[in-house]
Amino acid sequence: MGHQCSYWLIITLSMEGILAGDWSVHVPLTPICAVVGSSVVLPCSYDYPRSSDESRRDAQEAAEVQEYKVQFEMWCLSDSRCITQRYVFHSADIFPDPSYQNRVQYLGHPGMKNCSLSISDLRPSDSGTYVFYLITNHPDEKMPPQSGVQLLVADSASAVSVLASPSRVIAEGEALRRA
Repeated sequence: MGHQCSYWLIITLSMEGILAGDWSVHVPLTPICAVVGSSVVLPCSYDYPRSSDESRRDAQEAAEVQEYKVQFEMWCLSDSRCITQRYVFHSADIFPDPSYQNRVQYLGHPGMKNCSLSISDLRPSDSGTYVFYLITNHPDEKMPPQSGVQLLVADSASAVSVLASPSRVIAEGEALRRA
């Protein structure tokens, strides 16, 4: 594999995301590498506008504020808004991609801001860009397009090597580059 990858020493990492007002999705910006037959967790968290005006403080105005709730959470391949015929995961269990059957576990719960996804028994065909998207009952605002996280699946562990400068101390949670 000629791609540069980052290997995560732990799953809980400092993650950067894509921000657009109150909408944000936090996924690793560098590719995640894994080996065929293994399992991987795609770490993910999100935020969204909770109400029509979160800054209102007046009690009378607060009574008019509408609370927004997450209706659907989904993971797809490559589509920035998850408008697709097949989903890796969809909270409504619609249009599942059969190639992920019994291999995907959503680690979050609707509305809880954890959108991490576990994929087991990895296959070379699982390599790709995984995009998380959510839909709320917000009448106007929608989540902006997402870039997702890239997963690279290597054929074997021997195809993967990691180099670190001997003068550098590697801290827990730090990303390493593949040689």
